[in-house]
Amino acid sequence: MLPVLLESDTRALAELAVQWLARPGGDPLREDTLVVGQPATGYWLQHRIARRIGISAHLRIERPVGFIWRELAEQLPGTSTVAPFDPLRVRWAVHGALGEAAARRAGGRDSDGSPPAGLALLLERWRQASATERVRLATGLAMRFEAYQSWRRDWTESWARGRRVGLGASGGDDHEPWQRWLWQQVLARLRGHTPEHPFDTLRRRQAGVDEGAPAQLDLFGLPSPAAADGAGRGRQGGAADTRGRVLLFGPLGLSADQLEALARLARSRPMLWLMI
Repeated sequence: MLPVLLESDTRALAELAVQWLARPGGDPLREDTLVVGQPATGYWLQHRIARRIGISAHLRIERPVGFIWRELAEQLPGTSTVAPFDPLRVRWAVHGALGEAAARRAGGRDSDGSPPAGLALLLERWRQASATERVRLATGLAMRFEAYQSWRRDWTESWARGRRVGLGASGGDDHEPWQRWLWQQVLARLRGHTPEHPFDTLRRRQAGVDEGAPAQLDLFGLPSPAAADGAGRGRQGGAADTRGRVLLFGPLGLSADQLEALARLARSRPMLWLMI
């Protein structure tokens, strides 16, 4: 079961997170995991833990998509634990695509004719940016594409098939063409890309080995430390999992199938979700 605590006060929620992570968790060499929507949130909580107990160590800060992928992949031999659309990987595909497009534009060699709507402004920003700023820009776009794998997967699947996505009357249509173009460029540069979405492939493989009962979400409040740690008991003889605890903090923007995978993972690890 995955316990979930709902709290509207961010500082109170942060205090609960610090209390949960700062208390002893058994083996002092086990690495705990903090799953957050933005890395800055994780560093903020890590700083608060250090102020509370003097040090914050053995704490891995991860984004939700990468965490779920790694946990599931570790159960499937031969599967890379690095998510296919990990921002640290995708950013170099974005960097290459924008760099080549900017070079063609500067040399008057746009072979595809007029650039997609909005791309000209992006390429101008790229042209004026320093090398460091270009990496930062590419990383930001890669992180946005990673987020799309959770709450806008239909967009990326349509773009991969060359189909336009209508974003409504909010003005988003102005940004759809260049995002579609850039996503297609990213896929062309990533090795091993297949028509089937990577998460669908992982779920299909997982279905062949997973024989446990469906996990549940507990939305009724904060469990006691013993109850939370009890979520990490193994299915064989009640032995505790040797891995560390997992704390999920704040809104994570997960899709329904990712939530299902997360609930299943909670069967084998001490896990708690503090939700704003």
